[in-house]
Amino acid sequence: MSKEVQEPLFELIKSLSKSEKRYFKLHVSRHSSGGNNNYTLLFDYLDKIGQYSESEIIGYFKNEPFLNNFSITKRRLYDQIITSLNGYHSTSSVDAQLYKMLQGATILYNKALYSQATKLLYSASKLAEKHERHSILLEIGQQQQRLVETKHYSSVKTEEVEELQNRSNIAIQQLQIQTELWFTKSKLFMELNTKGRTPDDRYRNQLEEYHNQINEQCRTAVLSVSNTYLYNHIEAAYYFAINDFDKSMIHLTNNIQLLENNLFLLEEFPNYYFGTLSNAVYVAEKINQPKQADALLGKIKTFPSRYNLPLSDDLTLKMFLSSSSIELSILTARGEFTTAQEIIPVVESGLKLHAGKIPLQKQLYFAYTFAGIHIGLNDFSGGLKWINTILNTPNMDRNEEIVAYTHILNLIIHLELKNDQLLPYALKSTQRFLKTRNRLHTFEQIILQFISGFKSYKQLDQQEAWEKLYGELQKFRTTNEPEFQKMKAYFDFETWAKSKLTNKRFDELIRENIN
Repeated sequence: MSKEVQEPLFELIKSLSKSEKRYFKLHVSRHSSGGNNNYTLLFDYLDKIGQYSESEIIGYFKNEPFLNNFSITKRRLYDQIITSLNGYHSTSSVDAQLYKMLQGATILYNKALYSQATKLLYSASKLAEKHERHSILLEIGQQQQRLVETKHYSSVKTEEVEELQNRSNIAIQQLQIQTELWFTKSKLFMELNTKGRTPDDRYRNQLEEYHNQINEQCRTAVLSVSNTYLYNHIEAAYYFAINDFDKSMIHLTNNIQLLENNLFLLEEFPNYYFGTLSNAVYVAEKINQPKQADALLGKIKTFPSRYNLPLSDDLTLKMFLSSSSIELSILTARGEFTTAQEIIPVVESGLKLHAGKIPLQKQLYFAYTFAGIHIGLNDFSGGLKWINTILNTPNMDRNEEIVAYTHILNLIIHLELKNDQLLPYALKSTQRFLKTRNRLHTFEQIILQFISGFKSYKQLDQQEAWEKLYGELQKFRTTNEPEFQKMKAYFDFETWAKSKLTNKRFDELIRENIN
């Protein structure tokens, strides 16, 4: 887990493409009296080095006067880069085009060129409507209202004012819906990231409250395309959280079709499409639809070329995170641990490449998945390395669910390695973690009771212990299917217990279960 804290200026320079760097050089040369000024000197040096060290920078530029106010120099260089990026990307996004048009209309208005300002605002309103930029539509509407007043209502028709009012009301309504949906989604996802899927009734009731809120908000409203996407996004997450995977897939499929039928949204926000496909692959696996999962994965791998989309740094990062996690998830769920292990070095290289940009939750997920793969191959020492990585990560407690399962896998590994001296300490640590976070549910109690009692069995009687564990897990599956499936998503403990009971390979049993 990366703990490195980057200097913002250095991080910004390292994120620039070659063409953005070239544009910056032109921008600086146009706005400076000399050629290589302080900004260019510092920019070139930071662009060249691999790791930021302020002491080395000061040593390199020891005779340069800008070191006397180095913090100011860094801030001004940062601002210059942002200014040049604004210029470089001034026509690369709909928002940039619209704000440029708004600025142009303001300039024309101030020059008393009212008819020209009116035409420009009309073009801007059509572009904003096409791309559902409701907040910018309100700004356009305010400028149009000002033009109406400037004409003293002499050449304005009632229909024009009513049309302007109607557009403003629609924009306000869609903005209000979007705002309510966004805050509901954020609260829901914060709960999911912390607690995971439905650990108790109180938490489930909270999720249901969010679900009821968005249905109340959207029950009678006509939703824009972007708000329809947001509604389906929230509903898919809600049903996934309560283990209703069939309904989750309905909303995911709705969004896939919505984006494919509204290319303006897909092209502007390719992350929406990519994220929806990624989630749909995972859910397809959960509802035992491997062919559908493979087809969706194929869409993920080809969608940038299919829609001729440029790969931004953000999209490249998200493609790496999602495609890697999906592929590993599919392979482990199908018991193909050897193939999954071959991918681990590739994923590790990607994690290093994008260090500092990957959310902690994703870092923990990959470490946990790597541990599970090693366990699946009976490489328990290799699995323990990744378990320790998670347990030694600062602030990992914010991701309760994955850390809880990490503690349980830790017990399994120590049991397999016959670490009789370490196992009691690991057991106490796990019990303490689960108890203080109210996570001692049925499954957790089954595992803890098994581990605590296993040592008391004689060598010849351990078969009885495995038989008892396997029976308890089978009973858990029949009496609480949703919680069992949530547990299985982290690790197939039931099949693992069966492999110990029958002395069969873990991966072979997983494949037998699928077939």
